[in-house]
Amino acid sequence: MSVDHIYHDKAGSVKKGGYLLVKGQPCRVVEVHKSKTGKHGSAKIRFVGLDVFTRRKYEDLMPSSENVEVPEVRKYDLKVQNMSGKTVTGLDPEGKKVTLPLPTGKTMADFVEELSDRIRSGRPTIAIVAQCVGKEAIVGLRGC
Repeated sequence: MSVDHIYHDKAGSVKKGGYLLVKGQPCRVVEVHKSKTGKHGSAKIRFVGLDVFTRRKYEDLMPSSENVEVPEVRKYDLKVQNMSGKTVTGLDPEGKKVTLPLPTGKTMADFVEELSDRIRSGRPTIAIVAQCVGKEAIVGLRGC
């Protein structure tokens, strides 16, 4: 189940909360700063985004009229059944068994710890899975 759809849009139309490829990484836009049009050019826009999969921060500056790549991001709930080693197994909304790797990196350490605690305690756990630019990964948890 991969999603590879990317469409183009003007940088000036991307809003906070939207998605954007920043330096080749799919990011959720958390800040948008627009400068005024200057004497010798168009307005500039500075985007700050968090990587959809790792939560790493990326920034980019570009003219507001420039075309940008906007990835299609799909999310679904995964009913977690098991966690072994560095993988999580669960059921997607269609009832198919899905096995995904645990998120890695410093920014995801607290998340992985919370997921492990929930599974060890036997609480029902719903993980949020994001699909974008050919990747699929666990990006969050739903409160149960």
